Amino acid sequence: MYHKPAAMCKSCLFFNIQAYVTTVARRFLVTAGYFEAKMCSANIVTAVFSRLYGTQWQEFPSSSRKLQIIASFDREVSPIELEQLADTVGWCRRPRNRTKKALNNSLLVLGLWRHNIWAPHLIGFARCTGDGVLNATIWDLVIHPLYQHNGLGKGLLDILTTRLRQMQVENVNLFADAQAVEFYSGQGWELEPQGKRCMAM
Repeated sequence: MYHKPAAMCKSCLFFNIQAYVTTVARRFLVTAGYFEAKMCSANIVTAVFSRLYGTQWQEFPSSSRKLQIIASFDREVSPIELEQLADTVGWCRRPRNRTKKALNNSLLVLGLWRHNIWAPHLIGFARCTGDGVLNATIWDLVIHPLYQHNGLGKGLLDILTTRLRQMQVENVNLFADAQAVEFYSGQGWELEPQGKRCMAM
């Protein structure tokens, strides 16, 4: 026997629609709040990184969430920090006052930092000298031994050469120790005629 469902009164229908709309609105507000919170969080992170590393920074890919590596042209590299990094690879120490002068007179200085909100740690470095138009030379590229063989040296080199191309520098040379020649050759750099220390790209 067919049973005809009871007709829903207009007031019940109104309240059911109102409840549905309220539920949808709540879900929308929760979703909007979530994305707003994410955007706010992203803005905070950007502000913190800009305070630490300036406006010219970028994050290197990392296999660990706990390890954040930042390359920056803006964060100042002190002679002491550079000396400590150079010690890890056995470079000869230079007078700090001369190191500071060399940094100040460089065309570009690029630091690679292990991010720490209280005290970022310098783990890589490279600098460039030149007139910024016709010629430039890359010097002192170094990566802390604990962070080598992870593509950081190549990454630093790529950032520097990209910036020099943006500046439309015509000729870029690189000064490297003899034991590093193989590494740079693998990156596409060619040996100068004497085949010992200087290479050109």
